[in-house]
Amino acid sequence: DFEKAQDYYDLCGDVLSAVKLSCSMGNFEEARLIVEESGDGAAAYFLAKFNSGKEAAKLLSMGGMTYQAIRIAMSRGDCDEELFEIAQKCRGLPQIYDCARYFERKGMHEQACALFMRCNSHEKALSMCLCVLEKNEENSSVMNE
Repeated sequence: DFEKAQDYYDLCGDVLSAVKLSCSMGNFEEARLIVEESGDGAAAYFLAKFNSGKEAAKLLSMGGMTYQAIRIAMSRGDCDEELFEIAQKCRGLPQIYDCARYFERKGMHEQACALFMRCNSHEKALSMCLCVLEKNEENSSVMNE
């Protein structure tokens, strides 16, 4: 009986098995809630395998696997909002710096500036601020014409 098994997993705190059981029954939303409540890394990793890039990155981040979440978000190229959120919460300076460089290459200077500031790369942050100012000046001059 799956429901009894789920109850036993919950009772003994076996988060990974509870998530696996929920997934095997096709109840991915319940599995996601279990991961959100527990923050269990192994369960988050297991569930992330069943999800798209954006959702997988969020799940891995929830499970404390920031490096893996960043790697997935950067490789997809369409998870910029999620990547920025993850980078803002990240504690590893090399990972934050890599994210800042990613945003710099994409021309997303405001995000790059904020992340360069977080990893104490003030010269790069200032450079990004100047890029933002130049872009704003160009936009305002085009609007005034």
